[in-house]
Amino acid sequence: MNSIVEKVRIPIQKIVEENGLILYDLEYLKEEGTFFLRVSIERPDKTMDFDTCSVISEKISDLLDEIDPISHEYILEVCSPGAERPLRNKKDYEDAMNQYIQVNLINLVENKESFKGYLVAMDDNTITISYKDKTRDKKVILEFSNIASANLAVKI
Repeated sequence: MNSIVEKVRIPIQKIVEENGLILYDLEYLKEEGTFFLRVSIERPDKTMDFDTCSVISEKISDLLDEIDPISHEYILEVCSPGAERPLRNKKDYEDAMNQYIQVNLINLVENKESFKGYLVAMDDNTITISYKDKTRDKKVILEFSNIASANLAVKI
């Protein structure tokens, strides 16, 4: 399935960038028996709207009809990365500085498997999260190598 992403990444990225947008993610996956080519896009200010997704979807659909990289039925989905977008690389973490995030760990830290709090610092190997433990403000330093997954989070 990765070969399909490899075939379409550059032409899709060209369409997205020509329209002043950023290609956040590109996935080809199967969910509940249906194949999806999911294209996540955003503006440089991290916003997105339905009309823009619709316009880009039409352009990508025309491209895919032309190059025909997928031999079976699939659904093209052009969308925003969302309010709880994943943090996949150090640039994503830099962009999330001072924002509320959730981090899921590989190994427990302070007897916890995850932390929710504000990303307040980072370096090449670690991030620092400021969080509340009951009524106390705390900070924890987490090694990138111990992070299973992370995403922006909506604070309730």
